[in-house]
Amino acid sequence: MKKILILTYTFPPSPSIGGRRWAKFAKYMDRAGHDICVLASDIGRGQKSPWQSDIQSLLKKEKVVYLKNGYPNVLDSYPEGVVDKLKYRLAILKVKKEVRGNYYDRSSYWQKSLFPKLRKKLEEGYDTVIATGAPFQYLYYLTELIPDFPNVKFIADIRDPWANNKTAYGFETLSDERKKEVLHFEQQVMSKFNHVVTVYDETTSYFKNRSLGKTAFHTVSNGYDSEDFSSHQFIEKKKSDHLRFVLTGSLYDPALHIFRSFVDELKELSVSHPNVFKSLRFDFYGRKNTNYAPFFDDPLLKDTLYHHGMVSIEEVYQNINEADICLLFLTDDMNYSKSTKFFEYIAQRRKIAVFSTPGETGKEVTQQKIGYAMSPGNIQEGFIKIHSDWTKDNLSFPTDFDSSHFEVADLTKRYLALIEE
Repeated sequence: MKKILILTYTFPPSPSIGGRRWAKFAKYMDRAGHDICVLASDIGRGQKSPWQSDIQSLLKKEKVVYLKNGYPNVLDSYPEGVVDKLKYRLAILKVKKEVRGNYYDRSSYWQKSLFPKLRKKLEEGYDTVIATGAPFQYLYYLTELIPDFPNVKFIADIRDPWANNKTAYGFETLSDERKKEVLHFEQQVMSKFNHVVTVYDETTSYFKNRSLGKTAFHTVSNGYDSEDFSSHQFIEKKKSDHLRFVLTGSLYDPALHIFRSFVDELKELSVSHPNVFKSLRFDFYGRKNTNYAPFFDDPLLKDTLYHHGMVSIEEVYQNINEADICLLFLTDDMNYSKSTKFFEYIAQRRKIAVFSTPGETGKEVTQQKIGYAMSPGNIQEGFIKIHSDWTKDNLSFPTDFDSSHFEVADLTKRYLALIEE
């Protein structure tokens, strides 16, 4: 039995997707008989997580400890009123003064409450530390603690790109001096942890090239938990007059140009192939940034594009089940991404239409015959192909596609193998 400390800034009851990976892995590691203790930040306390049930065993054993994060709450969202804007500016000035590197990183103060508890747990005999990010900054501070515990295995679990991230965490807005600090933090983590695990081969290669030490690098992807679906009572999918596309996830500005091409070619389709256009329906579930609103307000698309906002996880699964095709919109810098929703689509054996510049994810779904690659310039052609397959009743997921290696239970075994080696 291993004694494993999991450090995760985001964890249920926070509803953020950042808490899902380790809610799932912790559940299966606990079931495998290991002593699991989770140290999480108190962000999201009092909220409701879709993955709350996954951590019930750990909660009953009092194996989840929530620690103050220390980051100013006023910076959680952009302010509206005059007073709130003043408070926001004062908080930003304070954080800029006190934080090296990325002052938007919410974990910048967390080590103040984390380290005393972490030291105590390590002195109690925990032999493995898994620290996941993003946010990332606290991982660097952990490198200062590693020499004090030479017999403990330290693993950095990196869910997103770090210093080369072009879509999140405010990296693109930082000064050159602060970017150099972040690059330094990243390199220290890549060189001083015993293992670094990422969710994509592309990120694994990038981080491996950043290392100056003897760190071992591995890829353990995200996946789907079959238990999420075995307990779900799906309403039987009905034959529809429409070819129904479904996206369950947020629409972010870095993919806006891809979405614009999607809309432009959809409009072209309404002229070149009106019968195909009229058969299409697109349902979006999740958040959308304000820049997307004009597309959904376009009169030409009012009977084609529908945005439903946030829905429960049960409704997410039901809408995937009712879809003919599921959607992914990928940013240019991460056109290799396979997000959680990718695996949820796979779990319900729905083909996927990947909208992106040419990349690994589009290539993979095409080669595996589990979907379609749709790049700007060939999107209209892609719709015609999908419509043709639909009319021929040829949208069934391939029966010989084995998705078992994407199951979280199987992925957990792979993770435990590197811990136990």
